[in-house]
Amino acid sequence: MRDLTRLAIIIADDNPERLRTALVIATAHAAVGGTASLFLQGAAVALLRSPIADPDAGRQTAAGLPTLGQLFLEALGLDVRFSACQSSLALLDLTADMFDCHIEWTGMIGFLSTVERNDRLIVI
Repeated sequence: MRDLTRLAIIIADDNPERLRTALVIATAHAAVGGTASLFLQGAAVALLRSPIADPDAGRQTAAGLPTLGQLFLEALGLDVRFSACQSSLALLDLTADMFDCHIEWTGMIGFLSTVERNDRLIVI
């Protein structure tokens, strides 16, 4: 198999479909042997609050597709890394204990400092 670059995905919008797209991309990339990490910025941070809300869960499930919560768990199982903006957490009046313990709390500088020269950076 060819060497796969790491995907570093930034989600900067609180639209659940953007999160779904990022999760699908990350899990597919990890499933074929790549590595991926997601960083949620601004209002997007609230999308990962436990339990993960999915306004389209009924339609997704009826079509045989996973919900956002199921995609999140699948991504964790494939070693996709999650980080979110600590400042946004405070601005949204949320606390880290409202989220899965696998989420790392950092800032944009902290996340971008992990991006290597050959990584692919995607903003969704």
